[in-house]
Amino acid sequence: MSAWVTFPPIFSVPVAAVLFLTGGQVPAAGIGAPFWALLMIIYFLITAVYGLAINRGLIRLLAPLQLLSQGLIIAGISLEAGSLPIIAWVGVIAAVSGAFVLLNQFLASGSRNLSGEAAPPFPHDSIKLRESSIGSIPLPALTVDSAGAIIEEALIIRLFP
Repeated sequence: MSAWVTFPPIFSVPVAAVLFLTGGQVPAAGIGAPFWALLMIIYFLITAVYGLAINRGLIRLLAPLQLLSQGLIIAGISLEAGSLPIIAWVGVIAAVSGAFVLLNQFLASGSRNLSGEAAPPFPHDSIKLRESSIGSIPLPALTVDSAGAIIEEALIIRLFP
């Protein structure tokens, strides 16, 4: 199956139709044209990134981008359609979940790239630079390797004996 079948507008149109058809249960909260414009710009940017991810083979990004885009649509349209308030919160939860998963994909890309291939190991100089920078952090901090073993800690021992 092609990944283009999961393109966000293909799902958004039926979701929007269902929300409009089942709306009217509570008074509609008009969100205004500027907010709609902002939502649509963000939605189209997410859709463009989704298309780029398909073209570049970054399949890991598709699910969080889908959650983010559908969450925006659900949150905005449910308010405008007069759906129950919980529906808008479900959209917010979906968008926030997608954003956190997407952020995690980028933060975890240090040990592998987004297409799933292993990244080349760091040279010794950059490891020394990263290890020595932990001492300048004024908060409790740990440095761990990819297996989860603690390499270095700062202030942890003194705070928690």
